[in-house]
Amino acid sequence: MAGAEALGEIFRKKREDRGLSIEEAAERTYISSGVIRDMEAGAFGKVSPVYMKSFVKKYSDFLELDTEDVLARFRRISNDIPQKQFFVSEKEDVEKEKTGPLFPRIKGRERSQIILVSALSLILVLLVAVLGRVTVTALKSPPREVPVVAPSRSVVSRGSQDVIPREKLAAGRRKTAPPEVSPVTLTLTARDRVWVQVSSSETGKIFDGFLNKGDSRTWNSNEELTVWTGKANVLDFTVNGRVLGEIASGVVRNIKVSSEGVVLGDEWLVRFR
Repeated sequence: MAGAEALGEIFRKKREDRGLSIEEAAERTYISSGVIRDMEAGAFGKVSPVYMKSFVKKYSDFLELDTEDVLARFRRISNDIPQKQFFVSEKEDVEKEKTGPLFPRIKGRERSQIILVSALSLILVLLVAVLGRVTVTALKSPPREVPVVAPSRSVVSRGSQDVIPREKLAAGRRKTAPPEVSPVTLTLTARDRVWVQVSSSETGKIFDGFLNKGDSRTWNSNEELTVWTGKANVLDFTVNGRVLGEIASGVVRNIKVSSEGVVLGDEWLVRFR
């Protein structure tokens, strides 16, 4: 076995010349430190020749030796080693390989921890995906419009001018066709600061702004007037000299004012005829 020991000495000397420990060589070649120790000790018979030949070639290339000469030496050594020795030690060597840098052993507790972390990570990913889908669906849904219905209020007498009685207001609250229009004069008096927009079917928008508390504005038109306001409950309406007072509350759009009365939507709030 002098040839085996001589080849092992070549390996050992070359490694030491490069300033490497067995563990460092094992880490860089991915050959277990046990196999490297066996090769440098000339114990090439502890692993099957099929495996040992690949280890010898890889280790020789790593140490920058003449690999062809090294393999020729190994073949001569293999012929002198009893065949039985390879198969007796093969299982043992394979177990050694599995404990090397390529096959680190994982203890039962560590394996359980890895499985638990993987499961939690998967659950987290699924939750993020579900929440993302729900958020996208919510953003894509169109907003719902809530119609604003202005409740009717009874007309209150203000001053010495004509006041429409409640009975007539109630009688006039019925669905009807649009009124026939004729010249109309509308006066709005604010009991608090309020935004108002007044438009004429004849000339379009004629006022868009705020009335302060106590302000009073008057508009004349040969056609129907339309009023929008943010707080109808602080406005007093006077139409063609008739004081109607407060006729609705809250945000109200499309209050139609004509010489025949006041219409909200398709319902009469006040009718003069």
